[in-house]
Amino acid sequence: MGQEAVVGKIILEGTLCLTSSLLIGAGQGSDAGNDKDIHVLKNKKGNPIIPGTSAAGVLRSMVRDSAPQYEADLFGEIKSDNKKSSAARGIQSSVNIDDIVLKNGTVAFRDGVSIDSYTGSAIKGAKYDYEVVDSGAKGRFYLEITLRGWHLEDKNDIKSPVRHDIIQSVQYLRDRMKKGIQFGALTSKGFGCAVLTDDALGLFDFKKKEDVCAWLGNEEHHAKQASVQLTKHSDITAEEKDLLTVEADFALRGSLIIRDYDADETAGDGSPISAVMLKRHGKYVIPGTTLKGVLRHRTEEILRHFSCKTVGIEGLMGSAKGEKDNEKKVKSRFFVREAEFSEAEGAVAGALQRRNRIDRFTGGTIDTALFATKPVWQMKNGQKTLQLIFGIKKASEAEAGLALFLLRDLWLGNIAIGGEKGIGRGRLLGLHATIRYRGDVWELGKNGKVVSGDMKVLNSLAEQFMDKEAH
Repeated sequence: MGQEAVVGKIILEGTLCLTSSLLIGAGQGSDAGNDKDIHVLKNKKGNPIIPGTSAAGVLRSMVRDSAPQYEADLFGEIKSDNKKSSAARGIQSSVNIDDIVLKNGTVAFRDGVSIDSYTGSAIKGAKYDYEVVDSGAKGRFYLEITLRGWHLEDKNDIKSPVRHDIIQSVQYLRDRMKKGIQFGALTSKGFGCAVLTDDALGLFDFKKKEDVCAWLGNEEHHAKQASVQLTKHSDITAEEKDLLTVEADFALRGSLIIRDYDADETAGDGSPISAVMLKRHGKYVIPGTTLKGVLRHRTEEILRHFSCKTVGIEGLMGSAKGEKDNEKKVKSRFFVREAEFSEAEGAVAGALQRRNRIDRFTGGTIDTALFATKPVWQMKNGQKTLQLIFGIKKASEAEAGLALFLLRDLWLGNIAIGGEKGIGRGRLLGLHATIRYRGDVWELGKNGKVVSGDMKVLNSLAEQFMDKEAH
């Protein structure tokens, strides 16, 4: 038999559970309608789906970034015969992934608006809306790997066992998916997070009669039908190079409101409430889109404060389109996660606040201009109510220093999140933070004091930002 002969199959299956909202658009050519700017992709039965091509692309990208030596053996490659010839040869992909049909989830509505980086106000005509699959949706995940002769320890001996590194790479995919992976659009804003549960990973070795019979004797194939169950964790511990992450705990300095446009609440007297704090599955949340927008705006302010041009902002935060038609979109390396408020009893609560509109000329109240809002309030001073997670992929030392400035401004309440900032809403109080970068870990405690980690290294990151950007 040649190196292309099929010698076995590996199956990874389980349940994929969304832990944050998912956006995979149906595309401009779909018949989803035009009531929203973007509709989620659905199958003929109306169920949202993650296409197998999208899932394969995400897994391939993950392997390329973390363990590139395994990419070609799993996902194939195309090589040109020579630089002058367009003819190509290569290795066929061994991976096949079924479309993931999501159930037990709801299609929710989100909206947003582009903000002027100088004024901080909304840009006229730049409002948009889109559909998302809300967190909690689940779908069956099925990945099948076709093993051929080149996957064996000895490519010319059909009786040779499957290469150990191939087994390790598949176990690595399983382990990463169990920890969490992201699909779809807006992943830098916390969308598309999912974890694999109820997983099984099995190897059908076609040198064994029982595996051949199990494969040929069943129309549907499952990992647990295989004679070899790959239950051990992978020895591969690859991590993204130069990844910076910040995990910080905060209390509220009062109240915060991010308007839920789907909410339709009334006060005790039956009067409407004009703005209600956003909730998802009964929990108050700060969407990743809101947090990313706030931190991007603050980054631009910091760069301007140090007399910097904002030419580097797109390379860090991303750009949906350039000023010229021939400019390419830039993928963001700065990411955030959607934040939920603490469920601890008495930590936070929504409370009604009535206010009067004021006449700007007289300073008196305007008749019949009473209105009410319902923000979320901190109920116990100094108690942890919120954890924010953000970071930078492939971060330079200067960019890591910039992240420290952003953390400082959040910690001191210099950055306001959400609406009604003019009356003091949306400011935070830092309690604890963990910073990770290039193998170093720092912990910040009360008053922002470094309680563990090398303070000199942390200071050098801030100095790198100052030296590089302040010219």
